[in-house]
Amino acid sequence: MAKPLEVYLVDVPFEDINESKVRPALVVRATDDEYYMYKVTSKYNPKDKFRKKHYYVMKDWHGAGLTKKSYIDTHRAIAMPKDMVEKGHVLGKITAIDKVGLAEFISNK
Repeated sequence: MAKPLEVYLVDVPFEDINESKVRPALVVRATDDEYYMYKVTSKYNPKDKFRKKHYYVMKDWHGAGLTKKSYIDTHRAIAMPKDMVEKGHVLGKITAIDKVGLAEFISNK
């Protein structure tokens, strides 16, 4: 069972096309049937105002089990069926510095 703040490698569907991509995602909440997750990406352009507003820059991405500098896309939590997430691979859990940083980032949006 996935726990909040764990990072999973899961098959995440795209929003606008009928395809998906295996990528890291952060568990933010669970219901009886679903996990709500933020996508994690290594793609970031600081000149892109949308990304700057919605992408939290992880300070300890390596501590969360990630292999590249990473960003948490807080624009929208995606609902994923529990069985789909639990088939994925847990990479790690965000550390205290990113737990606090992410909470502050979201509250200041």
